[in-house]
Amino acid sequence: MDIIKLRNLSRFFSDTIDTLALNWKKVLPVSACVFLPVAVLYAFSFKLLFACLPELAGLKDLPPGEAGHALTLLTGLILPFILLFLAMILFRLATGFMTMFAAKSLFEGTRTVPELLKETAGLLPAYIGQWVVTGSIMSVVVLAYYAIAVFAGVSMGMSRVAHGSAIAGILAIIAATIAYLAFTLWFQVKTCFAPIALSFEKGFGAFDSLGKSFRLVRGQFWRVLGLTLLATIALSFSLTIMTGPVVFTLMIPGYVGMIKSMIADQNNWEGMLRLFSGSFVWGMAASLFLNAVGSALLYPAYLSLLYADLKIRKSELTESVTPVQGTV
Repeated sequence: MDIIKLRNLSRFFSDTIDTLALNWKKVLPVSACVFLPVAVLYAFSFKLLFACLPELAGLKDLPPGEAGHALTLLTGLILPFILLFLAMILFRLATGFMTMFAAKSLFEGTRTVPELLKETAGLLPAYIGQWVVTGSIMSVVVLAYYAIAVFAGVSMGMSRVAHGSAIAGILAIIAATIAYLAFTLWFQVKTCFAPIALSFEKGFGAFDSLGKSFRLVRGQFWRVLGLTLLATIALSFSLTIMTGPVVFTLMIPGYVGMIKSMIADQNNWEGMLRLFSGSFVWGMAASLFLNAVGSALLYPAYLSLLYADLKIRKSELTESVTPVQGTV
């Protein structure tokens, strides 16, 4: 598979599918082992959260002297939310790890899985550094957006009192929202190749890989944006078709039990919630796991091929890069 010939969307997609023949024996078992614990942690977190909901809903009926009981129930929410936050962090790390692992396995096909795992694990500190840098930048942007929104809201109130019109504040919020969405899209496209750069380039750190991603996208922004959007839509549609029936099947018992409970006693909403929540938790976990594994098989390969194509266009890569199927 000669990357020099990659030039259009259909060729990118066909070559991405072709990489499955080279990569799936390495990427599939590793991604399953990486994402399964995360999916289970998500399910356990939501199970604890749903278990608290019936009692929390009854707080409004507690007499004033039962404030201590209410505080105990509210404190019980801390653990589910801590576990949920931890699951979100682990999912982000798992996604980055699999992106780098899949890229390495594609372009270093002769390496064994243990070798690739060791090298990819060594890249995690730099990936976390990327996450800290990009997260800090987006946090500043979000804070600026909310500051403008709050200022515009205060201005609207003052303007309405003084002049009976709040048009200036409304326009300020609309302009700030458009600017925020535009910057977020631009920043995501500019940094999308940073994890691939860590895998592809030797000795790169967080700032080096982010800078490399910026330089590669320069002059190719609209092409990268269009290709990536189309690839994301196609991947999402494909994964939905493949995983949807599985998730729906897992949730059927919950729906059936909820309908039966509703027919027997329409006021037994706690029982209905308990039946539905159990089915929902496992359906959500299965959806997360299957989509994450499917994405790990396809999306990093697509980004890697596009990364190499951009390097060729900028004369940074003069020879064809041919993924080689190596040993597992």
